[in-house]
Amino acid sequence: QRHFPLYGARRVGRRTDTVFQDSVMPIFIVDDDAAILSSAQFMLEGEGYTVATFESGSKLIAAFPQAKPCCIVIDYVLPDMTGLDAYERVRSSGGTAPVIIITGHPSASIRE
Repeated sequence: QRHFPLYGARRVGRRTDTVFQDSVMPIFIVDDDAAILSSAQFMLEGEGYTVATFESGSKLIAAFPQAKPCCIVIDYVLPDMTGLDAYERVRSSGGTAPVIIITGHPSASIRE
């Protein structure tokens, strides 16, 4: 099984050989479903990554411009805005991390 570490992320614990920078750049996960947040956090931290979770787009946006994540995973359907809205506001706040938008509600309007 081949593993592709994230640029800027630092593995902690048993796999300290994969360090790309001196400071830890966490993976940000944004979802209003507590089960999704805890599962993703558990999985990624089990692989040695640092993770920060947010329950809404506004909580994510409040972390910027100070935040320096290596990437952001955002649910499309959030209680206060869409994942695309959160993405645009992060970018306008100076965020430059790559963003992955996920959804459990696939529809044609979301794909457009």
